[in-house]
Amino acid sequence: MDEIQLFRILLYVGTAMQVLTILLVCLWPRRRPPTGARTLVAGMMMVTLLGGIGLVTVSVVTRSLFAVIHEAYLILMILLPSVGVCTLWSVLQPMASERRRQPIAGMIGLGLLVPGAIGFHSSYISPYQLRVERETVALPGLLRETPLRVAVVADLQTESISSYEHAVRDTINDLQPDLLLLTGDYFQGSTKRYKKRRSEFAHWFAGLRATYGGFSVAGDTDRVHRMPVFFDGTDIRFLDNEIAVIDTRVGRIAVGGVALRYHADAAQRTIRELARTEADARILIAHRPDVALTLEPDVNIDLVVAGHTHGGQVVFPGVGPLITLSRVPRHVAAGGLHTLNDTPIYVSRGVGMERSVAPPVRFLCPPELTLLTLEGRATEISRVP
Repeated sequence: MDEIQLFRILLYVGTAMQVLTILLVCLWPRRRPPTGARTLVAGMMMVTLLGGIGLVTVSVVTRSLFAVIHEAYLILMILLPSVGVCTLWSVLQPMASERRRQPIAGMIGLGLLVPGAIGFHSSYISPYQLRVERETVALPGLLRETPLRVAVVADLQTESISSYEHAVRDTINDLQPDLLLLTGDYFQGSTKRYKKRRSEFAHWFAGLRATYGGFSVAGDTDRVHRMPVFFDGTDIRFLDNEIAVIDTRVGRIAVGGVALRYHADAAQRTIRELARTEADARILIAHRPDVALTLEPDVNIDLVVAGHTHGGQVVFPGVGPLITLSRVPRHVAAGGLHTLNDTPIYVSRGVGMERSVAPPVRFLCPPELTLLTLEGRATEISRVP
């Protein structure tokens, strides 16, 4: 168990016990609650404080904001509603007659259940309600006899392969894609956990099926030296500032994959080389959608595919994602097909979610797999790969 896990446990246990003991004190019969109960409340508050201080310390050391977000999540979803409800009950209880006490208690209980239900759904249900998003992209350089089906897989971002990840793989294979594009962030966890679980990930990737195989790049949580373990022996090729060209039934497609540091010289050279590659269509895959901001308006690239933002994970109607960790416009980071610098870009909301110190939550932002249908020009010419 590392420091992050320890502090998370302290914060969760402390908050849960604090809520229970506050309920005990506030809902106690009319006589004064026992001293032990009040002492337990104070003790649990200290445990929660210790967990919070530990998470803030880790966030400062790792330069991460996720610890603060996690604390805010616990306070907003669990602690404040519970304290507010108990306080309100303690005020209303002496004022209410015996006849009216039950309706009042019911209303107060509902106030407690609403934020609690939202938090539970956002943490334990919504993150696993996988959606398949479908978009059609016109690439005039390709033939139009049979559109090419491209599955986009972004941000698996887990430390183990569970039944959810197996269901994700089955869904990908059921789509019967012609091509796979994987945009990084596959494993997120400690080195110890990676050594224990790496064979599971290799087996997961080996089980993916596509007519022409697939291509992948590394993300923020990945290590380049780990990629051979994941993809060797599979139909997926890892591109680290590299370009691959494949012949398909609809034409010749060049796929360029850039490293996480998309603004570095090596990545920019790869982008320029991709634009000059002789092909019927040119696709650039990267982890961060920000790579599109570096493209010239008239660049000879037909489509950019990226992930990274998770769609924001928490989305508010009329506002959009609160945090995207990206410089692209908010509506682009929220996911879907858009245009930046006159180049089409698809940003996936991703399969998984941020783990580490951040709260495991998705609110109005379900995980996704994407099936892009690449359509070309109408023609009677037949091509065989």
